Amino acid sequence: ATGRINLSGVYNIDAGGLVGVSNGSIASSYAKVDIAGKARELGGLAGRNGVGSIIGSYSTGAVGSTRGNAVVGGLAGYNGGSIISSYSHSSVKATGNEAKAGGLVGLNFVGNSPNDQAIITASYALGPAVATGADALVGGLAGFSDGTITAAYSRSPVKATGNGAYVGGLVGWNARSIYSTYNTPGAITTSYATGPVVATGTNVSVGGLVGRNASLDKNGRENANSQGTAVDSYWDIGVSGQNSSALGTGVRGTGPTAYTGIFANWNLNLDGVAGNDDPWHFASRQYPMLKYGGLSVVDQVRLYVWDAPVVGRTAKTSWHIGDWVTRARGGYAWERSDDGVTGWTFVRNRPLGIGQVRGGHYTFLIEPYEANKRFRVSGNSAERGWISGYITPPATPWSGPTATLTFACGHTSPRVGQAIAISGSDNVRWIRCDDTADNGCDVIVRSATGYTPVAADQGKYLYAYRYYDNAQSVKTMGKTGYIGPVAAAAATP
Repeated sequence: ATGRINLSGVYNIDAGGLVGVSNGSIASSYAKVDIAGKARELGGLAGRNGVGSIIGSYSTGAVGSTRGNAVVGGLAGYNGGSIISSYSHSSVKATGNEAKAGGLVGLNFVGNSPNDQAIITASYALGPAVATGADALVGGLAGFSDGTITAAYSRSPVKATGNGAYVGGLVGWNARSIYSTYNTPGAITTSYATGPVVATGTNVSVGGLVGRNASLDKNGRENANSQGTAVDSYWDIGVSGQNSSALGTGVRGTGPTAYTGIFANWNLNLDGVAGNDDPWHFASRQYPMLKYGGLSVVDQVRLYVWDAPVVGRTAKTSWHIGDWVTRARGGYAWERSDDGVTGWTFVRNRPLGIGQVRGGHYTFLIEPYEANKRFRVSGNSAERGWISGYITPPATPWSGPTATLTFACGHTSPRVGQAIAISGSDNVRWIRCDDTADNGCDVIVRSATGYTPVAADQGKYLYAYRYYDNAQSVKTMGKTGYIGPVAAAAATP
């Protein structure tokens, strides 16, 4: 299915890009659909997968809910059946209170039927999951799960802005025997999460893998003796920005190369037939990728930034990606975000001719105003087409020696059309910002001793900086203070 679905005029229905409700089998299917509105359960492929199965299927597009207590997922809003060898690239956004939102499913819920399974196996999510209302359950894979998650992952950026949220890189709230007369497992096995996890409200529970692990009886009382589990499952501390999780193991390192040795028990029997199924593919400088059930490993490959970004150092990527070497076709692009979830803006690019720099590195310098920002790099390759990139940890601020640069006498009140310069003859980088708190900054001149403000600079603030080696060959940052705001050009006599 392809297209756009607007459900703003309907309320209590279940809706999906392919089907609203399924209790049968969906196999080898897809939905490339933008779907939005006030449906009760909303998914990129299916609104509700009751006791059915979704196998070898995927969704792309945008899934957006504008009602309270919505269940929203990139692939399915509600899953009480099974999802196997499937994935979602869909972006998910829930704007009402008490939403359950996930990159793959909103609810992975066993419920009260003996036919309910709530199984997710060998599946993944890549699109962002965002909730803006109060009391939301948000996860990179599932907003809530009391079922079984095995050999699954989320690289989805996750964000909740309301109070009272439960937010996790993989599952917002994981539980066992919640609201059910049956013994639900609440089990996570050999799975991981590597996306940024952000919560900005008060009274929130946030975790790199799981936001909260707790079970409640039908009266809403917590049962401390009935907890879910996470076995051989991890999250990336640096990328997530979270040092703790209700379940799982945190791994700290530089990108996807930090995980050697954590996968000893990841070769599982997933289909119940004798022998393990070897569901994962491991490649250099890539997070683990799924190959079970015919999933394409190549489609999961991403460009990566070689090292965690640091102000004053060069960020670089390469067309050596995992087991593949490809060639640039038309260039690449760097993007920057404050939190790694929303607000991505284009910051660098380099157009290239077809086939140039096979396996080469593409670099740029991290500027002082980019401290604590996140980056990702994408590019167009001759063999693969457009390849998106992993999200980096926040850029580390400059921690080396500093020195003060000064503007030349009389050059501290900038005006459009009037040249300004720093004292001395060194070439510097000239920076323009919206304010003096490093907001809206960019480089306007990369190397010059002076600069003449133009009309676009009016009302903005300027500073200059450079790096140099001192007598001990230690890199030092020399930097001026801000001047501005830049005044309008002087009136013509």
